[in-house]
Parts: sequence; structure tokens; C-alpha cells
Amino acid sequence: MNSSISRRLLEWHKANQMDYSFRHTNDPYKILVCEMLLRQTTGEQVASVYHQFFDRFPSVLDLASARPAYVLEAIRPLGMHRRANDLIQVSKSVVERFDGMIPSSFEDLTALRGVGRYIANCVLAFAYGKKRPLVDTNAERVLCRVLGMQPGQGAPKEEVWSAYTRVAPTKNIKRFHYALIDFSHMVCRPQKPKCDICPLSNSCKTLKRK
Repeated sequence: MNSSISRRLLEWHKANQMDYSFRHTNDPYKILVCEMLLRQTTGEQVASVYHQFFDRFPSVLDLASARPAYVLEAIRPLGMHRRANDLIQVSKSVVERFDGMIPSSFEDLTALRGVGRYIANCVLAFAYGKKRPLVDTNAERVLCRVLGMQPGQGAPKEEVWSAYTRVAPTKNIKRFHYALIDFSHMVCRPQKPKCDICPLSNSCKTLKRK
């Protein structure tokens, strides 16, 4: 059943995918920055500053040596003033500890300030092609509903991370994750999910309980 879920989700995504500029890069630096910016904001907002930001700070070295005021100016539309300093500090750590190369190991990534399990796994999956579970609140909601699991409070419970690994395909993890995220916004929404048009309705244990 799990392979069927990923197959139907990917098929749905062919006609329903949302297109953001940051989804088209394999650059670990850009992915790390964008995933940090995506916390507590939307894809539309991050896409709106994407080109301007990386035109001004094209490399991790440029960001590490930037003045906070310049970084703040670049991300001001997102309304995240404190995030500017976080970006600079992470970049400085990469330059000082890893010779300006974004780490390709989970341990090194999570040692960076502000980089937790989810962001580290995004970098590993999107930049380095590793199959990693990518559980945020959106993925957690979909998996818990479809698989009939109880959602965790705050950070997703370990079984949700394991479920992600079981459901996700061996290849195309990037495409699968974006399909899951878009599906969570367009169909399996927090309020008033569109179960009548859901391509996973036949497998959804929560729907079967109703």
C-alpha cells in the first residue's frame, strides 16, 4: 500500500505542482538558506526574494562577510528580522569549520546554529540526493491522516519519521516531498480537507473511520 500511496501522489502532482524558483536548484548553499527562510513563512514569500537575495549574496563566503543590515534589507519582505543574523552566523560557521563547503553529513549540518533535523535532511536530500525523511507539520498531517496515526505535539513523533521513510520512493525523493507539501496545501488542508477529490481517499484510514 505504501508504494501505491507514493505512486498516486506523484501522479497527482504532475497536474497540480506549484512552481517556485527555489525548487529548481541543487546548490546546497541555496537550499540551506531557503529552508531556513521557509520556517514560519510561505513558499510564495521566499520565492519573491530568491533572485534578489542570491544576486547580492551568490556564495556562502559573500553571506558570511555581509553586514547584517544588508542581509536584513534583502529579506525584509519576509518580516523575519532575527533571521538575518542567523543566516550570517551559519555562513560564518561553514566558512570557518568546513572551508566554505556546505556539509554533506547529518552530524555536521545539525551542528550548525539553527539547523535542525528537518533542514539538515532537506539539504541531504535535495542537494546530495540522499533518501532522508522530511517531516514538517504539513507532511506530518498528511501521513497521520492517511495512515491513521495520531499526530504528535510539537515535533513529529519518531513513528511519523519512520512512516515517511516507508512511504517515500527510493528515487525522486525531492519530487515526492514537493508533491506531499503541495498536496497538504491544496487537498489535505488543516481545516476542511477536500476528501471528495483526494487521490488517496481509498487508502486513507482516517476517512474510512468516518
